[in-house]
Formats: sequence, structure tokens, C-alpha cells
Amino acid sequence: MDKKLILNHLDFKYPEKHIKMYFSAKDDEKHCSDKLDTLQQTPKEVIDIFGQQGGFNLGKQPVFVGYNFRFDGFEPVDIDLSKPENATFMRRYYRHELKRVLSKHDELIITKPRITDDLQVWKQAEGEVRTVKYKGKDVRIWVMDRFSLKVRHDSFNQCPYIMVTYDRPALLFNAPLSMLLDDDGSDPLGQSNDRVTADMLRLVMTRREYTDEHGKTHVRRNIDSLEHLQRHNIGYDPTTTRAVVTKKLKQILALDHEANKKTDESRYVKYKQKITDFQKRYLLDNELRKVFIDLADNFREVNPLQVGQVEESKRMLVFGHNTKELRQQRGINNGPARISPHVAVKLIAIYPISLERKVAELIGGFKNGSYPKYVKNNSNKEVGNLVQKTMSHYIGTQVDYADSALHIKFWNEANPLPEIKARLQDEHYRNLDKNSQYIGIYVTPIPKYSSEKSQKMVYYKVKEAFLNLGIPTQCIEAKKMTRGMDGDIQKGKLNFIYTMQNMSVAMCAKLEGMPWLLDETKKNDLVIGIGAFRSDDNMQYIGAAFSFDNTGAFNSYRYFAKSQLRELMGAIEEAVLEYASINNKPEQLVIHYFKQVSRRNEFQPIEDMLHSLNLDIPVYIITINKTEAEDVVAFDPNSTYRNYKQEEKPSLMPYSGTYINLGKTREGRARYLLYNNTRYDDNNFSPTDGFPFPVKLTVNCNTRAGEPDSQTIKTLIGQVYQFSRIYWKSVKQQGQPVTVSYPAMIAEIMPHFDNPTVYTNANCLWFL
Repeated sequence: MDKKLILNHLDFKYPEKHIKMYFSAKDDEKHCSDKLDTLQQTPKEVIDIFGQQGGFNLGKQPVFVGYNFRFDGFEPVDIDLSKPENATFMRRYYRHELKRVLSKHDELIITKPRITDDLQVWKQAEGEVRTVKYKGKDVRIWVMDRFSLKVRHDSFNQCPYIMVTYDRPALLFNAPLSMLLDDDGSDPLGQSNDRVTADMLRLVMTRREYTDEHGKTHVRRNIDSLEHLQRHNIGYDPTTTRAVVTKKLKQILALDHEANKKTDESRYVKYKQKITDFQKRYLLDNELRKVFIDLADNFREVNPLQVGQVEESKRMLVFGHNTKELRQQRGINNGPARISPHVAVKLIAIYPISLERKVAELIGGFKNGSYPKYVKNNSNKEVGNLVQKTMSHYIGTQVDYADSALHIKFWNEANPLPEIKARLQDEHYRNLDKNSQYIGIYVTPIPKYSSEKSQKMVYYKVKEAFLNLGIPTQCIEAKKMTRGMDGDIQKGKLNFIYTMQNMSVAMCAKLEGMPWLLDETKKNDLVIGIGAFRSDDNMQYIGAAFSFDNTGAFNSYRYFAKSQLRELMGAIEEAVLEYASINNKPEQLVIHYFKQVSRRNEFQPIEDMLHSLNLDIPVYIITINKTEAEDVVAFDPNSTYRNYKQEEKPSLMPYSGTYINLGKTREGRARYLLYNNTRYDDNNFSPTDGFPFPVKLTVNCNTRAGEPDSQTIKTLIGQVYQFSRIYWKSVKQQGQPVTVSYPAMIAEIMPHFDNPTVYTNANCLWFL
């Protein structure tokens, strides 16, 4: 397997000599210096020289620096940028220089992201302009490419570098705020869902002109928070200020559907092309190269010593009849690894009355595998011989229809909840057959990502209402079902069978079965996943999946609000005790965590808890970014695939299971980049599987575990990789391990429930 990979890093060298800079306890008259607020931001040399001098109260008052110019009252200090203790200042200095040089390009908008202090550069994408209708007029929408420039030190290769990342593009309304927010004399008492109001806006682009020292006029554009401008009394001209399109604006302008368009094009190719074009155009600047010594002309080839590969055996999955298979979609044809324990399962249909016939075919397809016959009877085209396996096949037990009186059809498609709740209170639901396990198939007319909060709540409330009766539900959007069925009839295809297959897999897990498991000999390893979801009102909830064994078998879950750290630790203790009572005491504890852990707030309480249980075992906490890594990305120049036309195209996506050692953090934590995808060395990759970006991992361990050796690291990374393969909501391979994604699902749903303990069956993954 070829290990030649390209990383989106541009190496350079530190100056051989120290750089003279200028420092003061007071700002310069024109406020042109840079303010250093903390000791961490302040160079070691400044701390050593001025720490004891009058006028410098380091750590409590800021220090001001002139990087290239000595302001009145500023003292010169020679700075060694290569010192590890100067790492924060080093990044700050080079960021300042990047901004200074790039600012001469009027077409660039230089800002910084909300979370980090790195530079973000906005640039209008060439040839990407859209036109939308607003208030009866054609308005242009600019597509804005966004790039982040991050200066870091590579602790593995011992050199500094610029990381060039392509962030997701933004859309900019090419019309002034004055036009966007003009009410056009509309009825002041009337409500309109298609009118933009100020509360829908977040970021805006402001425009100001200035004259340089040579008398030349320049345009300076900034990306600012509208709220920040208002709260800090910063003036802006509404006739020249443009709004960045928010999620709400996308809905009003009918742009929200574009984000979900499917394509067989590789994401890696577009990303690589964008950052390469940016680098060639702006980062080969001679003035920049005077600052960034020996700045590389091309992105770095990854050191082979940094590259590892998850063992091939870690890919294998176990299905029904102990069949072992690499790919989920093939393996599930052998049935589930663990069948549903229920003797009889009955299907309840919940649907809008307008779709009654289609729902009947859907339910019939699940029970009898009759969907191909339905398409053949309604299509004038030749339909293939694909056989639909029944739901009984996928869950391993008998499936039948529920009594007709239990099916629920509703008229109000905007809010079916009242009709559904009323039916759930009638005598038929009060006298359910106790010998049967019911599952509802809810055909929702409301899209999952509906813009209306009240409509989004219907999905959660319907799910909760059925769970209160012990009935899990499987949801499908009405539009998706209709589009799939009608498309098959028009084209003479049977593509919707794969949607039904995914639904059957999820229902197996909801009915306490396990569609597939990892091909691992069971060990006394306890794996706990803790994930998070941030709601629309910006309140964070934490969902914890307790717990898994090393074969991927799910045991139980708990749900907590962010502030309930003590309860979270208590639940980890409970999971350890429960596991030990069944499996003997665990030999090690592995926690997959959604964020960087604090030694004092999170790691230490876990160690204290284990000590109280007399468990002196290794603890490994693997921080797993909730989203795919789009900042650190590696490319395989030899990676290709065939599109739906059977044309060979560049992919640039590394092999599945590839991981890259990114070196250690300042705290000594090992960092890795892991690729979870379906590009194996059997050359059977399909672009419909997608081109997921890698996930970033950080390994933390307790003193009992000690410094993990290479084999331990490989095992821990392999385990993260394996847990991305037991996602039971679909037969598609996922980039995120379920140890993080399952808890996030729980955390997204539970805050909307009236009862946080609505369903306590530990073996039912009702939230899929």
C-alpha cells in the first residue's frame, strides 16, 4: 500500500538570529501596537527582563509590542521565536505578519474566526454567483470562499509551518442592509414568513475607504457581528453593508436545499484545488518570504514515520450465522448478528391520509418483500430482478401487521400531534397485546430540518408519545418516500429498496437486536462514549452512552445537562459496577470523549472514583472531534475512483484505516488523524459511499497507564476505527465512531422530552 501522502502544511524555518522587537507597559498614542493580555502570550525574554522592573505588572496588566517599529517609550528586546515557551507569541507574531502582507490585496477580507485567534481570509469565489428572488426583484448572492491560515510548530518534525485550510464557503447577500430590511410598506399588523428582519442576521460585511501614506485610496472590508457593532456603538453604513446569509435566510431564499445535493465528486479534489490556488496566488509573495524563511513552494509530503495503518482484521464484521464480511451492505444479507428477542413484532403505520396507498405499499414491502412487484405493476419499463428481503430477515423474528384499529392516519399535515395523541388514548392503545412488541413507522410530512421550531418539535413529541407506551418508532419523511417510490416507477429502478434496508437495520437495533458486531474476541474492556449536542438556543446538553464492550455490544445509556458533571461521574461509576457484576472487573477503561479533557475537572474525578472502588487499572481518554477534521487534511495523490459513467477520476482520499501521527500537544498529549471510509485495497470503492474527511484524536492516559507504547496506541486507534463501523442507522460506513455519535443523538432528542427517563430499556437503541 502506497504511503505517499501530502499534508496541507507549508514548512518554513525559524530565524537563525533573534529578532529585535519593542515592548512597553503602555500603548502607543495611535494604538497601533499589539496588546499581550496574558503571561502565556508574553515572550520569555520579556518576562525575564521586565518582570521585576517598575511599570511592568506582568500577568495582571497587558504588555504592548511593536513587531517592526519602535514607538515612543518602547524598549527593544531580542526574541527567540524557536523557544517552546514562546510558542503562543510565535503564532501571534507570524499571524500579524500574514495579515500585514495580505492586507495589500483589496479583494481579500481578513478576519478571524469566533473560536480561535487564527486568520480567516474571505475571497469571492470566481464564477460562483447565484440569483434569487426577493421582494419581486432579482438579487445576486456571492459565494465567498473562506480560508484559514494557522501558524503552528510541528513537534514530530521539529519545524514551524503554515496550515492552509479551506473552510466551508459562505453566501453574501449582494444588496445593502437598507434594502434587505426595508418593509416596503407592508401591513404592520400582518405576519410574513418571507420577510427578512434584523434578528435573522448574524454576520455582516462592512465597507470603509482609507488613504495610505502614498495618497492611494483603498477599500477595507471587514466581517463583523451585527450584534457587536450595535452593542459597542460602532458605526456602519446600511447602504454599503452586506449581510452574510444565515440558515434562516437560506430558508427564505430557498437556498437551504442546495446543501444536501448529492454528488459523486470527491471533496478532497475541490479542497486541494482551492488551497493550492490560494497558496500559489498569495503565499509566494517575496515580502512574505522575508518573514517566513525558506517557506516551502509546495505542500509537505508526510514523513513515512508518521503514517500508520489499522490492522486489516479490525475491518471485519460479524453478521448472522457467524458470517464475516468487510462491507455492511453485503454482510447484512446474512441476517443480524443477534436477533431481536421478541417472538412477535407488529408494525403500526402513522401517516398522512393523502399518502395512504403509498404507505400501504411501504408496510407491505417490509412484511412481504412486495415492493419490487409494486414497481413492476406501475412502471412501463423493464425492472430488474432484485429481490427485496423482508424485515423479518433483518431482525430475525416474525413480523406482522398490527390490528387495523392501531394504525393512525391524520389530516393535519402541519401539526399531526393532536390527532396522534388523541388516538393513543383510545381503548385500542389501552389494551395492547402484551405478547407482542409493536414498532411504529411514522411517515412525517414535516422535514427533519424544518425552519419552524414548533414543527420540529412535532417529531420529538410523536416519538416520546409512542415511547411512553413502550413503542419505538422509525421515521421517514413523506417527501423522501414519495420521491423514492415515484422515481423508481418512472425509471424502472428499485433504488428505494436500499432506503427500506437502512430502515430495517435501524429497526433491528430498536427491537433490541444487533445487526452486526465487531470480529473481536471478547475481553474485559469497558468502553464508554460521551458526546454532546448544542441546541438551537445555544444550550449544550451532554449525552453519555453507557456502555460498550470491545465487540461493540451496546449496554446502556444516560443523559445529562452540561452542568451535571458530578452526575456524569456517578454514572461512569455505575457503569463500571454494572459491567463488573456481569463480566468481572474491567482490565482497562477507555472513554471516548467529545472534547479536550481537563486533568482537574474530568480526569482526576475519574481516577478518584476508580480508586474508591479499588480498581487500579489503566484509563485512556480519547478525545474525538465531533465533526470531521477540515483543518488538518492529508491527500493521497495516487488515489482514484470510477464515477457513475465509469470514468476514472482523481479521489485524493487516503485508504481506510490510515492514521497520521501529528505529534504531541504542549501538554504532552499524542494527536492523530484517522481516516474512516470505504476505500480498501480491494478496489471496490463506490463514490456513493462518500468521501468523508478524517477525524482528529487526542490520547490522554492516567499515571497507572503510563506513557502508552506504539502497540497500545495502535490498539486504541483501531478501536476508534472499529466503533465507526457499528453504526446501525444505515449500512453506510461512518466517519465518526458511535461512541460519540450515539450520545450526541440522545443529547439532541432528550431536551425536547417532558420525561427524561421515558424509555429505560438498555438494549433498545430507540434514538436511531
